[in-house]
Amino acid sequence: MERKKKLKKFAPISLEHLNAQMELMERIDKKYIVMADDLPLILESLTKDYAILTIQGKQYFDYKTMYMDTKTLDSFLAHQDKHDKRRKARSRLYVDSNIAFFECKIKDGMTRKYRYAIDPYDYGIPTPQSQLFVGEIVRSHLRTDLTAPLVPELEVLYTRITLCNRKTNERVTIDTNLSFRNPDHHDIFSLPHIAIIEAKTQSDNAHFDRVIGNFGYQPMSACSKYCLGMIYTRRVEEWTTFARTISHISFLSLHHQSTLQKKRRDRKKNLNIIAQIK
Repeated sequence: MERKKKLKKFAPISLEHLNAQMELMERIDKKYIVMADDLPLILESLTKDYAILTIQGKQYFDYKTMYMDTKTLDSFLAHQDKHDKRRKARSRLYVDSNIAFFECKIKDGMTRKYRYAIDPYDYGIPTPQSQLFVGEIVRSHLRTDLTAPLVPELEVLYTRITLCNRKTNERVTIDTNLSFRNPDHHDIFSLPHIAIIEAKTQSDNAHFDRVIGNFGYQPMSACSKYCLGMIYTRRVEEWTTFARTISHISFLSLHHQSTLQKKRRDRKKNLNIIAQIK
């Protein structure tokens, strides 16, 4: 509830205006993992400098993303092995508007994103067109071929807030209510106590980096939602590259639990005082 109140303080920006101002298909990304409990204060500190994506009065939107990889997990292993150049393929469904895209992201110093619109019924399906699409991009940027066909490996569900800096070419996305699902099973692993924030800009000096630094958060170098989901759903055994990130998430979760326990103790203490007064 407190978070929703903070969102109302932002100036709105339409999707058309947002895309016209900054498409950012080629960009520098920095990711931060923060406690969801800290979001109200973080949002409060951004209201003067950022506008918020608003569609028909709504300011936060549900996303579904199905990540594609080879059966030998080439994409995951490229990240785990710290390859300078790597790719990720996914289909994404914007749940509120029922619009879907197939996307391919290339990391080679900058992040380059390519996508095309798909029928929502094709969400989560590696069609022949999507296979060719990824193959051409990989050959163009990574000078190699896909070693095997793509298959659905992990679904990620979350709620996103999108902010746009009102003066600079910078976009910030805030993802909450994160859940990971193995496409072959119905089991879901959730991370309700954290948010993943990503600053997307065409320079290495984002205003958001300075703001979030005031809250003691530093960018995480291994923060792929796909890779984290593969770890949490126990799809992979080797994940040393992400050990620091997993440890950071565990620390935030423990801190959240400690805060909840303190609130419960304080509430019980206050109730006892009230009972004694009566």
